[in-house]
Amino acid sequence: MISLAAIIFGWLCWQDLTPSGVLTAENDFQKKSPQMSDLRPAVRVDPPASDAEGNHFQNVFIDPVYFDVQIPRLFRDAKVTIEYKNPDNHPFIQLGLKKNEGDWNYVFKLIERRGENIFNYRQGEGGWRTAEVVFGLDDSVMDKRTLHFMLSTPELDWDGHEIQIRKIAVLLERDPLTWENFWPRLKRLLGKI
Repeated sequence: MISLAAIIFGWLCWQDLTPSGVLTAENDFQKKSPQMSDLRPAVRVDPPASDAEGNHFQNVFIDPVYFDVQIPRLFRDAKVTIEYKNPDNHPFIQLGLKKNEGDWNYVFKLIERRGENIFNYRQGEGGWRTAEVVFGLDDSVMDKRTLHFMLSTPELDWDGHEIQIRKIAVLLERDPLTWENFWPRLKRLLGKI
């Protein structure tokens, strides 16, 4: 029994070291990663639904909505991919990552802005668009091993429009574990226990 506990403890420490340097959290509104929260608050989104083509999605009808990603340690970058539909061509969509210096202190990345020829998405089949934005991560954005994101579509509820979100994926990257950096990382990990 003690050896099983030691194996589980060792496995958890190994996962915390993130040896590959890559961690992915994903929500496709059918099955989601345990690291990623649902879109909230619930009064601004419809329950998840699906269409005739088998696409699972969630409608956002009031701005803004939030989601969090739990991470075991600090990573260098977070690449966020959002698959969405903008059926009413709402003019402005952006994604923000919260900095811990205040309630409304977010670093925003533009996804879509109509009229200025600034588009950070690829058009797919059936009107679905895929946008990718990359955030640099440092200590200022990590809150108790959590990253807080905001999807903002200002004035969405004023005109009765909605945005459909089919998938949110967050790819977190850091340097992979090597023999050269194994011992320094292990010492830092043990120093936190």
